[in-house]
Amino acid sequence: EPGEIVIIESGRLESLRLDGPAEPRHCIFEFIYFSRPDSVIFGHPVDPVRRRLGRLLAKTFPAEADIVISVPDSSNSAALGYAEESGIPFEMGLIRNHYVGRTFIQPIQHLRDLRVRVKFNPVRNVLEGKRVVVVDDSIVRGTTMRKLVKMIRRAGAKDVILRISSPPIQYPCFYGIDTPTRGELIASTHTIEEIKKYLDVTDLAYLPIEKLIEAAPAGLGYCTACFSGDYPIPFDHTPSKEILENGGAPPVVPAAGEGTRAR
Repeated sequence: EPGEIVIIESGRLESLRLDGPAEPRHCIFEFIYFSRPDSVIFGHPVDPVRRRLGRLLAKTFPAEADIVISVPDSSNSAALGYAEESGIPFEMGLIRNHYVGRTFIQPIQHLRDLRVRVKFNPVRNVLEGKRVVVVDDSIVRGTTMRKLVKMIRRAGAKDVILRISSPPIQYPCFYGIDTPTRGELIASTHTIEEIKKYLDVTDLAYLPIEKLIEAAPAGLGYCTACFSGDYPIPFDHTPSKEILENGGAPPVVPAAGEGTRAR
């Protein structure tokens, strides 16, 4: 359990607990992105939470569009919630290659770019000539979404209206996620209008943080540091994740063409 240390020694098991009360701060990003929709997290199923995120997003930021699509798979439930609330039909406009992992966690940019190209394929007959609402769960660096928007436009979409079912990520997570500096987070260094232009979308809106809390199960206590900058535990933010994993030495970053064929 949280706050418990279990010691197993010489066939004996001992349980120790930290002294003093502590307020739990559950990672709210589990409900937004990390967990599978069929998971039960902190005692609550994930899919209904994501659908509530999508419905609140549709109420807060409606759109005039022909179809709603998701960025599969983590935003499927939120996109369904947006479609249900708005009355705009949900379609499968992007097909995901399930043998490719998460893109934003890749440590090197050219690896992220390569994975985006092989991870998603647009469905032209679904997208062509349509005003498309694209629902995604979050934007970290913006690199994945920029390439997806290009794919969707090349497939003939008339408009690309982007709706994000979480607030802008403006602060790094120092508790295990690969966002070591604020400079890597597009929402930390750009306005909404600047992000909209960078992504080349017709419109862009994020779910406000108060709506995120409204959608999440009540009474749990959440860490929202990546959105709010309110870190529940003090930390030394100087070393990067890669340095810590490399035993204190700076990571070796291969040059273009090393370890992969340059194109």
